[in-house]
Amino acid sequence: MGSSESTQSQKEEQKKEEQKETGVSVSRDGRFVLETLEDNGSKLATAAAVVAAGLALWGLWSLCRRDNDAPNQTMMRAPGRRGEYIIRDLFESDPKAYFAALRKDG
Repeated sequence: MGSSESTQSQKEEQKKEEQKETGVSVSRDGRFVLETLEDNGSKLATAAAVVAAGLALWGLWSLCRRDNDAPNQTMMRAPGRRGEYIIRDLFESDPKAYFAALRKDG
């Protein structure tokens, strides 16, 4: 009796493990029953929330980073234009062209 009971309990234990893995069990009348539908739904909702949060964080990070992509450029007051600033390196590379454009634009 003892060995047949232990074999039967091992079989039942195996069935329970398979049910946990697949989420499907057999009812007493022989029909298949999906037991973990709620668990799968909550896991899916949790996964969707984690993905959405990750995308939101990535979006914020990329927005903040966009301003820092440009190399650090020194600005200077634009000669001949009140209240305007220009990039110093561009002016110093060809000041003659800057003043020619200033005279042309008026």
